[in-house]
Amino acid sequence: MLMVDEQRTHHHSFGRHSHEADAREAIDFIDIDGKLSVLDIGGGDGVYSKEFVRRGFEVTLLDAHDYNFSELNSMGIKTIRGDFCNYSGHGYDILFMAHVYHDLIHDCRERVSTNIKAIGGRYVAIIDFTKEGIQFGPPKWLRIDKEDVIRDMNSIGYILVRSKDIQNQYILLFEKMPDSQ
Repeated sequence: MLMVDEQRTHHHSFGRHSHEADAREAIDFIDIDGKLSVLDIGGGDGVYSKEFVRRGFEVTLLDAHDYNFSELNSMGIKTIRGDFCNYSGHGYDILFMAHVYHDLIHDCRERVSTNIKAIGGRYVAIIDFTKEGIQFGPPKWLRIDKEDVIRDMNSIGYILVRSKDIQNQYILLFEKMPDSQ
């Protein structure tokens, strides 16, 4: 989980990863090949990171908690204990966020945009919850409409490449505009 504040992380445990098939489907949808580097922001148990590694990507998982770091390191996944709101790394081709963008926007909106832009990955992939159907996931007030995510990303030089609605969730893939620095 990405949040340092333990009281706010309770909602992450509901429906975050129903099974590994979800990770395979998400990575299939992203459909980027090559020996690219991925920063899995708030990657928690690493279910998405593991799938990226299976496909030959170089993966780093950034999370506020190191509960799974030993297992992930043994699989070739680099790990960094930290909070994206205060992260200053760079050099990744793909920034990947599954079910954390809504928290980041509520916790440190300006830093999120600054950090994404500074890291400068060619791609940004975001999976998050829709405001409809709240059988699992964060409370409705915390969720971010995908149109707002698209607007946020456009404002820092990323364009939407493709989008898919999944049951109570969406996945968005952005690519950096060629003239963005």
